[in-house]
Amino acid sequence: MVEDHLYGSGDHRDESDRYGSDDPHGLRNSGRPRGWGCLSWIFILLVVGFLVYLRDFKSEKAEHVAPLDDTPASMNGVMEFQNRMRIGLAEVFRQFKPGSDAEIRTLFEGNPNVPGDQDQHAAMWRRGTLGQRLQYVILGGELSGPPAALELLGQLKWDWETAKLQPSVEQLAVWKSLRRLYGDFNKKKFDAPSVGDPERKQLLAKLGWYGRLALTPPDAPDRVARQQVLESPLRLVYCLFGIIGFILTLGALGGLGLVVFAVAAATGNLRVGLREGSGSSGVYAETFAIWLFGFTGGLLALKFWPWEQEVFLAQLMLMFGSLLVLVWPVLRGLSWAEVRQDLGLTRGRAGVLEPLFGLPSYAMMLPMLAAGFALTLILLLAWLKSVGGGGRVPDSPFEPQEMMSHPIVNVVLHGGFWIRVQLLLLACVAAPIVEEIMFRGVLYRHLRDATRGWGWIVSCLASALWTSFIFAVIHPQGMIAVPALMGIACGCTLAREWRDALWPSMVVHAINNSLIFTLLMLGAP
Repeated sequence: MVEDHLYGSGDHRDESDRYGSDDPHGLRNSGRPRGWGCLSWIFILLVVGFLVYLRDFKSEKAEHVAPLDDTPASMNGVMEFQNRMRIGLAEVFRQFKPGSDAEIRTLFEGNPNVPGDQDQHAAMWRRGTLGQRLQYVILGGELSGPPAALELLGQLKWDWETAKLQPSVEQLAVWKSLRRLYGDFNKKKFDAPSVGDPERKQLLAKLGWYGRLALTPPDAPDRVARQQVLESPLRLVYCLFGIIGFILTLGALGGLGLVVFAVAAATGNLRVGLREGSGSSGVYAETFAIWLFGFTGGLLALKFWPWEQEVFLAQLMLMFGSLLVLVWPVLRGLSWAEVRQDLGLTRGRAGVLEPLFGLPSYAMMLPMLAAGFALTLILLLAWLKSVGGGGRVPDSPFEPQEMMSHPIVNVVLHGGFWIRVQLLLLACVAAPIVEEIMFRGVLYRHLRDATRGWGWIVSCLASALWTSFIFAVIHPQGMIAVPALMGIACGCTLAREWRDALWPSMVVHAINNSLIFTLLMLGAP
């Protein structure tokens, strides 16, 4: 039988065979709880809608940033990460490709061969809070030379005078110091004799790592200081090259694996591991609804957490504590053995070696991620065009610049050791375990059982896409990132369908988060 191939053995046949063709869901005389599936979904969608509202609408007006705000934290984490990447790439060009000034300028000025790219870059560096724009000045001096930095400084002064804003005495002193600094550099005086020690200390105090970068230009006489300030951007670039090579290699193998997987499924020769459920899919909808409500409420309650340095430790405890919801199916009449089997909380067919199947699963996830990322990139470019290239005109040249990102990006870049340890455990251990149990375990089991009558392929696709959409849309990156996040989630779902046990999908999730976390750590100052 086809079912024997699909579910692993003849002991896991279609529910209509098991319970009788006149009772396709096997619930009429089984004595098992049906569960309130429809009511649970109404509740789930209400909570998801509330989370989207908090993220995409209410949060936009939650925090006001003053036009002349000059704190380093005002720099959006993704933008700072990108700027460090630009600086690292520029230094790689200088080291390994002499005479690459044109390529380096492209990192700041845009590509002259792409219509509108240079105009978009020019507009980008001329908008932001005072703190952001001072960092752009230094970026321009590093990538495009002292004249670019002087031009940006002049534009900055023009904008605050036109807007009738008055910088503080200290802010004005920083602006003057940078003007003298880049004036010296423009005259080939790279020891900057016009900038004294008090002014240098002030630049370091106010601008941090960017101040160090400004004081050590590419032709700086102090080569040791120059190497030290470029250490983190170079680490970031080299790590990125390594990760790209790793991903491209695995992605090619994963693409072949997906082709084999699809051909085997179409010909009925695929022996996947997902077993039939216990017949109480509605109970798992209830379980997910309770978890989503409780977890959301817990995150909102953590806003009142009094110990700021341990807030991520509290989230860690909340995530693992939220798994107590798995007692709900037992209270509704299922045995714990049935629950574990339904959710994939088993050793798996390979026993202790089951987690190793996470690596080929990760490889097959990469083509899905690439497709999702391509869609996200299209949406992102459309958004950038609407913001900076003829769409919405900024209300002020001092309007803060922001880009979609996960909230932990800023924290990883600027947090201390203890904060980063908490984030490591949260992102690379807790999230893969808890989210896989709840999404690929509870929610996917509910949807697969509820749609089993649609046929195996349709049921898999519909359940995978809907589970992945719910997973993606409640993440804090925003709606633009939904396609990319769905690509990751679909890869985890494929691992669940293939192996039944959750270990491989947890490994896929952990590898993905760990690579991103590693990049952020290497890009930190």
